[in-house]
Amino acid sequence: MKILISHIGQEAALALVLKEWVESTFGDACNVLVSSDTPDIPSDGEWRDRIDQALTDATALLVLCSPDSISQPWIHFEAGCGWIRQVPVIGLCHSGQTSDGLAPPLSRFEALELNDADSCRKLIQVLAQAAGRSRLPRISYEDMARELKDTKDANQKVIPQPSEDKPKPKAAKPGAELKEKELRLLKTIAGQPRDNCTAEFLSRLLDMPPTTIDEMLNNLLSKRKMLNMQAHFGPDMPARYGVSPKGRAYLVKRNLI
Repeated sequence: MKILISHIGQEAALALVLKEWVESTFGDACNVLVSSDTPDIPSDGEWRDRIDQALTDATALLVLCSPDSISQPWIHFEAGCGWIRQVPVIGLCHSGQTSDGLAPPLSRFEALELNDADSCRKLIQVLAQAAGRSRLPRISYEDMARELKDTKDANQKVIPQPSEDKPKPKAAKPGAELKEKELRLLKTIAGQPRDNCTAEFLSRLLDMPPTTIDEMLNNLLSKRKMLNMQAHFGPDMPARYGVSPKGRAYLVKRNLI
């Protein structure tokens, strides 16, 4: 099953969280392409080719529909391409946008309001049917809805603008707020499948001492709130780490993912 998520740049963090949930739910049987995901589409030329191929091969096209995104021509262009190529198109309404409020051509497609656990379950059910599965995967739709909501809320926070009568602060270098090793660790976790990142795995992958990894994980987890931890108990089930909505928004804002 191949899925393309269509979205505007401001909603890249939400698209990436949705990608992680869908891919981790369906495993190796599913591949999700997000147009803003730099590792997926490295250059402008390849971007056009990959989007074209993704629309050709897609099992479904997911369109993030918000009051901001539905006014952008590119969203309608990709949805139209999916319609012409007979790719199932599903609108995912959020941030105040309702399915009833969609105008043509988006109103012609199936639409879900992605705002609670039940809507997340309906989305996974639609994708499961597209993949030919009769049974729903056993996942926590409450956790999925909560993480999507946290990501939307992080995107919607208003950043105060400097007063015109005061000198504007010098722009910080992207990622300057984090130490180089911490930034490398955060980017690495963001690029790994959900629930794949244990401290031992990260130590081997980054070739860093376990003590260094533990110190950085604790800092990103407790002080900077850029990681989430899923605790497991037992010698064969160590804790696993994932990037929080705040951490993902941090990386997206600085064009680091």
